[in-house]
Amino acid sequence: MATSLSSKRSAAAQAIGAESFEFTRMEISSYLLNNETQQQSDFKSMVVSLNPTTYKRSFKAGAGAVLNNNKKTKADGSIYTIKTVQLLETVSFDLLLDNTGVVPGSQDVAQTLNWLQTNLASYDGEAHTTRYAKLNWGYLNMTGQLQNMDVDLLMFNQDGNPIRAKVSLSFEGVFEGGAAEAQNRRSSPDLSRMRLVKDGDNLPALCNEIYKDPSLYIQVAEINGLSNVTRLTPGNIIYFPPLKSS
Repeated sequence: MATSLSSKRSAAAQAIGAESFEFTRMEISSYLLNNETQQQSDFKSMVVSLNPTTYKRSFKAGAGAVLNNNKKTKADGSIYTIKTVQLLETVSFDLLLDNTGVVPGSQDVAQTLNWLQTNLASYDGEAHTTRYAKLNWGYLNMTGQLQNMDVDLLMFNQDGNPIRAKVSLSFEGVFEGGAAEAQNRRSSPDLSRMRLVKDGDNLPALCNEIYKDPSLYIQVAEINGLSNVTRLTPGNIIYFPPLKSS
């Protein structure tokens, strides 16, 4: 009976892709990002025990995705707008966490849930936002931040600790550049740039930092569809187009 049960577990594990020498496993990395220098630090990572069976990628345009919103004049004197948009990517998938003994080398469910919450979902007081994440698995290679995390606890041991759970994760991509690009964005008012809002930011101060002219906040607010320029939502992305003082 024991031999038969062991054979069934081994066959089940192979069927769902738990053998590391046959399957590349998804890696989820977490890190902090300095929005001024674009320097990454404090890297942490985990490799899943079971890969997702499917994942969904969507692309959408929002206020923070506009790269250019230039006004042009026609020959008859009328004005029209040319808008260039970069779409934001969203990736969502389910992870099955199983520590029942079916999956060889599986991780403790409670510890894995704690890692996901600490390194992806928790607000970092120093960075004034959640940590950034990188997803790497075959065709999937994405940098973003966690947007949603749902946990279903499915099975428990005799002590009440979870031994099987389903975690539904959704990540939204972020615009990210290197240190040289960040320096260009800070020094040139003629370049479009994106800024991730931090706690305490307000639009006049950001315009003063970027354009050296806080009065341009009215135009920036109109382009981004902002109704409140003194209370910005941390984690949102604001687009700053090429503007010059009048």
